[in-house]
Amino acid sequence: MKRLVLGLFGILLYAKQPQLAVQGDTIWMAYGEGNKIFVKSSTHGAARWSKPVELGEHPKLMLGMRRGPRIAVSGDSVVVSAIANGELLAWRNGVGPVKVNDVPTSAREGLHAMAAGGGKIYITWLDLREKGMHLYGSVSSDGGLTWGKNELLYEGEICECCHPSVIVDEAGKATVMFRNHVGVYRDMYMAPWGGKAVKLGKGSWELNACPMDGGDFVWEAPGKLLTSWRRDKQVFLARPGEAETLLGTGRQPVLVRGGWAAWTEGKMLWLKQPDGSVRKISEMASFVSAVERPGGGILLAWDGATEIETYDVVPPMALPKAPSRSEILKTLEREMYGKAPEKPAKQGFELREKSEDALGGTAVRKQVSIWYEGPTGKRGTMELLMYLPKTSAKVPVFLGMSFAGNSCVNADPAIFETAKRGSCASRFEAEYVVSRGYGTAVVFYGDLDPDFDDGYENGVHALYGKPKADEWGSIAAWAWGMSRAMDYLEQDPQVDSKHVALHGHSRIGKAALWAGAVDERFAMVISNDSGEGGAAVSRRKSGERTADLNKNFPHWFDGNFKKYSGKEETLPFDSHWVIQAVAPRLMYTTSASEDLWADPEGEFGGMVAAGMKPREMLKPGERYFDGRMAYHLRLGKHDITKWDWEGFMDFADQHHWRP
Repeated sequence: MKRLVLGLFGILLYAKQPQLAVQGDTIWMAYGEGNKIFVKSSTHGAARWSKPVELGEHPKLMLGMRRGPRIAVSGDSVVVSAIANGELLAWRNGVGPVKVNDVPTSAREGLHAMAAGGGKIYITWLDLREKGMHLYGSVSSDGGLTWGKNELLYEGEICECCHPSVIVDEAGKATVMFRNHVGVYRDMYMAPWGGKAVKLGKGSWELNACPMDGGDFVWEAPGKLLTSWRRDKQVFLARPGEAETLLGTGRQPVLVRGGWAAWTEGKMLWLKQPDGSVRKISEMASFVSAVERPGGGILLAWDGATEIETYDVVPPMALPKAPSRSEILKTLEREMYGKAPEKPAKQGFELREKSEDALGGTAVRKQVSIWYEGPTGKRGTMELLMYLPKTSAKVPVFLGMSFAGNSCVNADPAIFETAKRGSCASRFEAEYVVSRGYGTAVVFYGDLDPDFDDGYENGVHALYGKPKADEWGSIAAWAWGMSRAMDYLEQDPQVDSKHVALHGHSRIGKAALWAGAVDERFAMVISNDSGEGGAAVSRRKSGERTADLNKNFPHWFDGNFKKYSGKEETLPFDSHWVIQAVAPRLMYTTSASEDLWADPEGEFGGMVAAGMKPREMLKPGERYFDGRMAYHLRLGKHDITKWDWEGFMDFADQHHWRP
């Protein structure tokens, strides 16, 4: 059951109140749903989260208007707190709860904060044990297993419905921030734990009501705090003892070290970046939480219209400068892809079938067997399917690989294979490609390598023997197969072999990049949603990681690449190297807005680092052509669609590929 909340601005929200904390490379999230409390984690930024774990169900769980669970991490203890039926409860590593407040139902206002540091966990809350609203706190020195005596943190009466904040330094000393209630004024104050409170900023807010909005603070440097809070309709930044500066119009500010700030204005979520620029992140957001991403940057979580939404930003980072093309290839071959065999000494082509009346009479269809022999005489074969427009001129061709056999490329009953007929037709758009004056050629990637960890006993590896640590994995095997298909296209009299574009989606997008870098006969390389190990910058550590590749697909890359699992910063290269190796030929990288696992911003960043003219990240549905380089961001999920194909062929048209 989702709890429906109508916010102050009339925004209809499903309150879960996500809260974030970081432990090493892991980001933790706690949230409520109905009367239940959940926790989940991610080692991949906003891209992928673990399955939520339910901590418990409690009647009258406080949710909405910042009255949700909190989370903090101390050593190996992950502590979640929440207020239910007036009691402040805490769970340690999923065990509990234990009650923190020592006077029954005194936490019934439902607003609290928690933070960890220096081996201690501090929790503070609005307390009603005495007349008026007061700020109390408690400390745990054993990772949330037990909690100390409740302490009155401020002698005066405070604002009755604005959430407090707490921050802890490395020495384990805490500071609290809260909105005071002095006469007709509702201003923000800060105090060391149990110490004297001081007002923040120079101005005051005269208000005969509760604004229902607290603030946030962050350590800029040891001993230097930066605070942010709302006054009237504006959000300010202030350092203790200094005048406030305007951040923007809105409410609910959050801060992250390094110059990041986020806040809401009506339904919109705004993010100020370290360079001072401001960007809109969402048009339906409330109750935002933020943490510093492992490795730098910011991760945001908030209540959206119907679910929790997350977003992360990785700051620009220094990448290894790319050397000469020959050095790029030598390094990537040794450290990532592995050395592949040269062109086979014995290789041949057999035209198995040809029709001049394919695709409703608009195309020529060819089905070709490409065979090759290894050094011991063992022979392998891959099948090529090609459609060409009916013309007397030589035709530029898009060459790619299918995941499910050539018969998946089109429902054409004349294609030899019968499995999954037409099931991937939308990814190849054969009729549309032909109608634009281009040809399409496809081989099945399983003909080269079966794409599972078989010890390299099957596919093309069986012809050459088990590879050594610096020899080819499956990605390089698929790339090698693309070059064998190019061998055929070069000798087909109907193909314009000087204008062959190599394209690949997902893992084949990784292979297409490597094949295009190595084989200069490809005049254009298209890498679609290739992500980690493809176009995405590895050092961002966003979405899929090197450790994921090597654990889940140990056969893809060579043995040497395993040493970089979880150690992207030690790579002597990054994705821009393989992209740059395609130069001066045409290079097109694509992303999908919902494909966070492939890290769209990282894919775009790889292109910029390889020489594309910098600009702000594209919005979904935008294309960017910059000379010989192109990038687009499609609205949607991990896929390849007709919209993508429109971009590919528009780019080729721009470079005068059609006769």
